[in-house]
Amino acid sequence: MPIVSRPLFKNNIIKNPPSLPIPLRLGSLTVTKSFEEHPSASINYEGITEDNIGGFKQVYNPSRNTRITIDGIPFRVAPDGGYSYSRTGYVYRGTQQINVYTVSINLEGWWKVLCARKVKVKPLVDIRTGKISASKLASKAGVNLSGSFDIWAEDVNSETMMSLDDVLEEYARIKGCYVCYGVNVDLKKANSGSSYSFSWGEQISDGSNQLGVAPYYNGAALTWTPRESNKEQVDPNLPPEFKEKEPEYKTEYEYDQDVTNPPKGTAILRSLDSNLDQSGPKKVRRTTYSIDGQTDREVIETWGFAYYLKDFIETPDGLMILDPWRHWKLIEYQETRYYYQAISPPIYTLTTPQNTKEIEYQLTVHPDYEKYLGSGDSVRGLQSKVSNAKYLTSIVTSGWKLSRFQQEEPGGDTDTREMTFVDGEGMIDEMEWGWGYVGPPGQERIKWMLLKTGRLIPAPWWKVVKFQKINRQDVTSFYIKSMRADYEQDTVPYSIEWVFWDEMDEQMQRKLFSKVTPPVEGSNRRLKVGLITADMDFVEPMLVWTESRQASSIATMAHPDSTSEDPLPALVTGEESYYQSIWTKKNDEYSTEKIVELTASGAGFVDGVENVRYREIQGRPPEAQYRKTTWEQQQPKKTYTKSVVTTKEGVGKRYFVYSDSIPEWASEGGESLSFGAASTLEEAEKAAETQLKISTLQSTQETRTVSWHFPNIEGGDFCTFSGDKFTGRFRVLSSSYTLQFDGSQNIYGLDPICTSDGTQLTLGLWDNRSVKVEVREELANFNNDGNSNQGEDPKIDKNATIIILGGVLPSTVPNRRN
Repeated sequence: MPIVSRPLFKNNIIKNPPSLPIPLRLGSLTVTKSFEEHPSASINYEGITEDNIGGFKQVYNPSRNTRITIDGIPFRVAPDGGYSYSRTGYVYRGTQQINVYTVSINLEGWWKVLCARKVKVKPLVDIRTGKISASKLASKAGVNLSGSFDIWAEDVNSETMMSLDDVLEEYARIKGCYVCYGVNVDLKKANSGSSYSFSWGEQISDGSNQLGVAPYYNGAALTWTPRESNKEQVDPNLPPEFKEKEPEYKTEYEYDQDVTNPPKGTAILRSLDSNLDQSGPKKVRRTTYSIDGQTDREVIETWGFAYYLKDFIETPDGLMILDPWRHWKLIEYQETRYYYQAISPPIYTLTTPQNTKEIEYQLTVHPDYEKYLGSGDSVRGLQSKVSNAKYLTSIVTSGWKLSRFQQEEPGGDTDTREMTFVDGEGMIDEMEWGWGYVGPPGQERIKWMLLKTGRLIPAPWWKVVKFQKINRQDVTSFYIKSMRADYEQDTVPYSIEWVFWDEMDEQMQRKLFSKVTPPVEGSNRRLKVGLITADMDFVEPMLVWTESRQASSIATMAHPDSTSEDPLPALVTGEESYYQSIWTKKNDEYSTEKIVELTASGAGFVDGVENVRYREIQGRPPEAQYRKTTWEQQQPKKTYTKSVVTTKEGVGKRYFVYSDSIPEWASEGGESLSFGAASTLEEAEKAAETQLKISTLQSTQETRTVSWHFPNIEGGDFCTFSGDKFTGRFRVLSSSYTLQFDGSQNIYGLDPICTSDGTQLTLGLWDNRSVKVEVREELANFNNDGNSNQGEDPKIDKNATIIILGGVLPSTVPNRRN
């Protein structure tokens, strides 16, 4: 590093002091930067009036998270006690009270809270290496980290949390670095840093100086954490295994309270108004069966009253039914089933990119995914071997409902009190023509008339008012088609990774040798292979182009008064309807929906009406509903593996560290050095050496005050001083300066009058220490490095076959006209 020499300053006036969010005119600014610690600063504003105090609270409110830059280093107001003030009252001209405030702001380094921020790390783990990139951890925490490293991720689960503070210092040691918190969070090599030189005239004061014995290792036990040693290992060469997840079956119940009994308070029925086909109360119980959140079957049961005039009794208060619960019954049952249909996965046609003079392109299915994708020498007709979804193609509703052709009328043909009931069926007396006597006793006369035969026959109007089960059948059908048939579609069930042949590992080359044509030896053209892997979560997007629904729930009977001489229309109850929604594409942005509705109901179904309407919307037809198959990646099989390197390093051996410069009186042994982040002897040795160098800074120290303002000096920088009684290079452990503001040089408050009493330095003696490790035998050293350069991903043409499911119901309603 170049040595920076400064001329003697004649005065302590600082012409360009740091800029602050609120300019400082009267008060002070203190900035402190220490070795391997976050910087801090304090600002004192003096002479603040009542009118201006509110602005300070707004600007320096810790909750605003304001970023304040001083000397190029970002700060924030400290969350704990970062803003405070004191008030002094004065009496002006003997009568007026004036408040003058002093505002104190404490700042901390911007990265301090972010380095301590805990984040979930499982998504950051590279499953191939079992490590976490420190850059990814820092990025997720919001830290700008310069100088990356990999963190071992052991026993990590979905709830495992980690911060940079947890790992930064120890991993810095095994890299031979120290941590500098400045513009960024930097890992700097132990012997790096800027250099400054100060003459006699630039040293304002020579403070406390102490000389001590440097720390040492005299046979300290060294331990670390060997990885990939004698334990169960995951074979990285095993292909991924996926298993279809068991569907989740769920049953939900929704019901009114005490559904099988009448509503509370229903003690008496006084009229026919509570019947199911009038204004009577109802209770419903709904049972829904779902598979993976999609409805598979639904049952709806409805209870209500069904009774007749014959059920009433005469009381002094009129007609009444005293036992309503006898007439509370199941009046409707409806079961709906949803039918899903699987598709045969589409066939995708891939066109290999055009070769160039430098690169030849070849496509093939990744060997690990041949179980899930079609493969071949030339990748044409690529097809997924798994079906990830079933699509809803029809909904069928069946069941029954209590209904009748007419409501009962008191005193009319339908009055059930005029009927005799046998086994629940309404009967009337059979009548036939014959001679009978009429008139008062003693004055009888014979007459041709209708006479009772003494036999009962079915009442013709009983079936008109009798509640009976009317079967219902509703069918909804969906005509669906692949979205890619009509719209641009980029989603595909695969991804392609491009890798140069000469950058693949040998094992992958062996797997692909029969699938691709390797380049000719000596050829200048490189081979780039597109490895196709399956997307196990892919679902083919389908659109509903037609939805048609047909509903039928009717019953008919001959009119009781109909004769051959005077025929009457049949009685009909129920309804038949037809609904159809037809979508057409207008352009890529708009679609048109045609809705056709046809309903027929009433006696003879003579009031059937067809209604046709159109609507235009921005967007596409609705997407088809589907039931997705979930695939779970299985845990790879584990194998018992011995690593040559870690077997020699980590099994049955002891390691002891010795440093240079060991005092003659030093005892052997002593402390134990443990570095859990290190996974090899080399890393542990490097960490021990770096730790020794940094610890040495604390043994021999100097303090200096230099003139005047050196805002760029930071912890770890080197300094030399003329006339120093200690020999060697010193490094900055702490650098601090205070700027005093005493007004401004003009009436506008610009050009503040700023002075400095100098920059205070605390320094430690730097000694480029070294260590050695004693072991019983020399270690074998193996290094398996893998590197893969994918290069640029060339674009390829892709097409797929179109899938069509479902159908359209015929738009007909039977004519029930007699």
